[in-house]
Amino acid sequence: MRVLIEEHPARLTFEELVLIVRGEPGRDDPGHTTRSAVDALLGAGLLHREGRFLSPTRAAVYLAGLDIS
Repeated sequence: MRVLIEEHPARLTFEELVLIVRGEPGRDDPGHTTRSAVDALLGAGLLHREGRFLSPTRAAVYLAGLDIS
């Protein structure tokens, strides 16, 4: 979700997302892990899928912008 929020308003494909996540240290299987995360975020209503493209929902972008620390 962090990557999608940082890239917003640009939309990424799943493949682009995996390429970005693959560059992060400590990721053994970014494709499988990313697929699980995308499925969970879609199910929670925090991510939109429009054809090949993924983007965060308005609620996710709003929440990411709040200072709740």
